[in-house]
Amino acid sequence: MLIGVVAFGAVVALPAQGRAQIKIIPQATLQEAAAPTLTAHVGVEIEGGSVVQLGVLNESDQPKHLTVRWLNHSGRKAAITHIRSGCGCLVANHDTKPIGSGESGTIGLVFSPKGRSGKVNHKVYLYTTLSDEAPSAVIEVVGEVRSSGDANPLWPHSIGTLRMRTGSVAIGSEERIVRIAVRNDGSTPLVVRHDRRLSSQGIAAHTEPKVLAPSQEGDLVVELPPAADTDKPLMFYIEGVNAPPRERKIELIVK
Repeated sequence: MLIGVVAFGAVVALPAQGRAQIKIIPQATLQEAAAPTLTAHVGVEIEGGSVVQLGVLNESDQPKHLTVRWLNHSGRKAAITHIRSGCGCLVANHDTKPIGSGESGTIGLVFSPKGRSGKVNHKVYLYTTLSDEAPSAVIEVVGEVRSSGDANPLWPHSIGTLRMRTGSVAIGSEERIVRIAVRNDGSTPLVVRHDRRLSSQGIAAHTEPKVLAPSQEGDLVVELPPAADTDKPLMFYIEGVNAPPRERKIELIVK
């Protein structure tokens, strides 16, 4: 027996009366084997719909965290037994505590964009105590990851989805206001300001315009306090972008 897999399905050649008969297994059948069907009417649904939008990320971005709520309408208590992801780049975590009918629970999803450039369409299969044989619900995570090579050379520095022409800014010792050209390279509006907890005391910042729409360019306006000690490094961190603190730092070099 010879078995060959082609783009449209599986081809199986069987000898019959001296000739090979070709049996085509439909692609839908192969997909069904790889992606199990939902259990019918188990009473589990995903709040807001089963499709979760990831948005547009860059390969260099930090892993993105998502929270999804699942609802139990089964008429009895239910608990998640395990979750199976269709991609190693998408990890799920959950609480195993049973919830009553009419209640909801949470699922945490973490997507890592590194090495995953292109369109994102991955499924997460949710298994509960309501069925031992098939998943009770499927979550579909969709979005896009831009390759590191796709970055606009005019905006080489990035903090999350905020693009900048440089990661450090030189200012004169008498200057108290500096403008930094920025661009929103994400799919959602950005409101960027200074992080009061981490930035040097007295530093303030805002963008003009105040809200940066997707693909919109603007200025990040940084204001130094009148009594700023320019002999010491000025620590300036922004907030409003999806990035850890160490990546939200902008170096202010006083000359």
